[in-house]
Formats: sequence, C-alpha cells, structure tokens
Amino acid sequence: MKNTLKRFICFLLSACVLLSLTSCYVSRYSALMLVRSNAGGKVEIRFSTLDGRLAETFRKKEDGEGALSYTASLEEGELSVSYDTGDGKLLPLFSLKGGESVCAEGGYVEARKGARISIVIETKGKCKEGKLEIGFSQGAKE
Repeated sequence: MKNTLKRFICFLLSACVLLSLTSCYVSRYSALMLVRSNAGGKVEIRFSTLDGRLAETFRKKEDGEGALSYTASLEEGELSVSYDTGDGKLLPLFSLKGGESVCAEGGYVEARKGARISIVIETKGKCKEGKLEIGFSQGAKE
C-alpha cells in the first residue's frame, strides 16, 4: 500500500514538472461561426463573433531564421495577437481595432524546422467579423 502511494505521488510530481516545462496556452472563448485551419505551416481563423482567448499552434516547415507573416482584418472590437516560439515567452505580434486591416511581417523566429509556434489571440470584449492568417516567412526579419 505504501509503495503504491509513493509511486502515485512520484507520478503526479513528474507530470507537474513535465507540464511546467512545456509552454501550453489555454483557449477560453465564446464564438459564433468560428472557422479554424491549422495546416501547411500556417494558421487561418475566421469568425463572426469572438470573445476571449484563442490559442493555436503550428509547426515551422522550414529551417532557418525568419519572421511571422500575417494578414488580418476586423470590423468591430479590439484584439491583440502574441506568439511564442517555444521558450515560454509570449511576445506581442500586432493589435487590431474595428475597421482596421493589416498585412505585414514581424516577430523574429530563429527556431528549427518542426519547432512549434504558438499564436494567442486575445479580445477586449466582443469582436465581430474577423479574419486572420499567420505563417512563417523564410529570411524575413523584423
């Protein structure tokens, strides 16, 4: 009985340590007509309404340094987009307010091919009619 309890406690501690070493962002949102695509080394998100925090992760398909390329538009509301290349630091990528659109590159990435890039979208209240496309652009620098 004591050995079983010790093994269980060791398992729980190991799981906690493992989870603390990985960067994991939790999505907590309410949405209407949300379409998410995470293929081909980029993230695409379209929504009618979004309120909260939405996290997506994609894998870098190319080796070498570069930047994140992004295209986004929003009709109403305000949101901010951040990224993490696996070191646990969430860095700002861009912000968007209602009626604005953006098409640019930013967010320097030096990770290897196959590295996970986490994208976190946070709204300030309810946002309406948004489109976002974010991917890796080889050789581009911020």
